[in-house]
Amino acid sequence: MMRDTAAADAMGDEGDPEADRQLAENFGMTVKQVREFDPQTLDVARACKFLGLPLKRFELLAAQSGSRARWVESVAREKRALIETFPVASKDMKEMLEAIRKFALRKCLKPDARPQADVDRGEDKPNEQSKWNILTIGGTVLAGATLILGTGAYLLTARDVRPPVVPERIPEPHVAAKAPASTTPDSGVVVPDVVGRPAQSTTPTPVPALQVVFASTFVEAKKFQYIWKPNTSNMLPRGILPKGVWAGCYDPNGGGEFRIDTIDGKPAFGLASRIAPGTAQLSIKAEELPGGLQVGRRYALHIEYLVRGKPGSSIAWLDPKHNIHARKELDGTDGEWKVASLAVERKEGTPLRANIDTTQVTSDGMLYVRNLSITVERP
Repeated sequence: MMRDTAAADAMGDEGDPEADRQLAENFGMTVKQVREFDPQTLDVARACKFLGLPLKRFELLAAQSGSRARWVESVAREKRALIETFPVASKDMKEMLEAIRKFALRKCLKPDARPQADVDRGEDKPNEQSKWNILTIGGTVLAGATLILGTGAYLLTARDVRPPVVPERIPEPHVAAKAPASTTPDSGVVVPDVVGRPAQSTTPTPVPALQVVFASTFVEAKKFQYIWKPNTSNMLPRGILPKGVWAGCYDPNGGGEFRIDTIDGKPAFGLASRIAPGTAQLSIKAEELPGGLQVGRRYALHIEYLVRGKPGSSIAWLDPKHNIHARKELDGTDGEWKVASLAVERKEGTPLRANIDTTQVTSDGMLYVRNLSITVERP
């Protein structure tokens, strides 16, 4: 049975160690390498690896500095969006990766410059090195305090050594006591096996797998409006949508409105059906993502959205014949941004795409979206 997943934002600034590990791996690093990163050792090869730039192509574009710079900046912006939207990673990990991202961007834009050179190209210019030192010192102080407290506790209890009491194992409240690893918990939050985690116990782990296969925002989009007319050739201007995302009315008789507005200081993509049938949608071509969707794995779509009026909003996973494999109605938001998630298993012979739909024809309603991501829920 398909389950909807809730937003995983309850972890706070502490984050999830497994999420930190997986976020670091998205940049070709381990958590230890992130925490011990030294900007002085950053060369072009390491900077390219961090940003995910093929070194050979980077070197071939040396004679085309303008084209290479635009390419580097575009990829760096995608990495920034990944850091900002990665679920339940700790605040410290995100801040450290963002600092490394800026160092790597500078190095790729000016390979011969010193690591501290101010080459932000319009980005914010905090003192990354000072910030890095503060984070490192804070981590060291915390580790020292933990060691002191642990030593004190040991000395206090050493005089009264008693056989350890082994309590009865009580299952996590949101995991079935004897459920197989593929069982979906009843808490409303999917808790799948962790990708790549070695088996340490027969009890299912409550740590979620958070391997991100797609993440994007509309941070680079500019304000625009497009009216989709029935029975005509329609196409949104290039550069409006993130790569791999399509918007339009799939029924030729339908009409809609698509726009980008700034809401709460951030760009948001709006869509609404204006002419029946209501088929205005935003679609992620999931099978065209790097690696596609793998059979037997469970994937979750996550969106941050805001509803104005009654556009009849929903999210869904569909196949090429428009058969619905999972669907969830979006609640009203009362002017506040909300997060919704929906998971589905990719089965043999059933390619899928993720959809954000508006099914009700409305003259003034609008569904706004500003963050999109797809994560792997189960290997």
